[in-house]
Amino acid sequence: LFPWCSSGILRSQIELGDSLKDLFARLNRTLCDTLTNRRTFVCFLMGELNLSTRRLILANSGCPYPYLYRASTQEVEELVLDAYPLGVRADTEYRTQEIELETGDYVVFCSDGLPEADNISDELFGFERLAQAIRQECRKDLSAADLVDRLMGEVQAFAGEAPQGDDKTCVVIRVG
Repeated sequence: LFPWCSSGILRSQIELGDSLKDLFARLNRTLCDTLTNRRTFVCFLMGELNLSTRRLILANSGCPYPYLYRASTQEVEELVLDAYPLGVRADTEYRTQEIELETGDYVVFCSDGLPEADNISDELFGFERLAQAIRQECRKDLSAADLVDRLMGEVQAFAGEAPQGDDKTCVVIRVG
């Protein structure tokens, strides 16, 4: 599926203004009807952030779990939301997760290219190492942009000269 096609479907479905749960169900049914290659599907994660209440609602369809760093405890947890990628099964039900954020909290979204980055010894960076890096760097009270730079730098330093096997994407929300 070409990116312009999936983004067009997304744009038209978002305009209906329903909940994330309903949006994911409609996107999934549309893609099940649209995708001609049964080996093609769409991994997608979306959040809705209310800035005044600091409430984040997430839905996920096959993406790595986001990480939540709680400033109050200085701990990191994965925001676990399991579901098939979009376009796999028309009857898939997508759940949402609601998170109340507090000052100093971070939400870190990463593509699988970060934990799956490997070095010349074929060792993976891994989810545990990524969570530890997030914990360590968030404790420094960095800006969102600086946290992205530090995490990407740590993954690159680990990988060294090994060829990049997948995209590496990182997006951070920092609650001020």
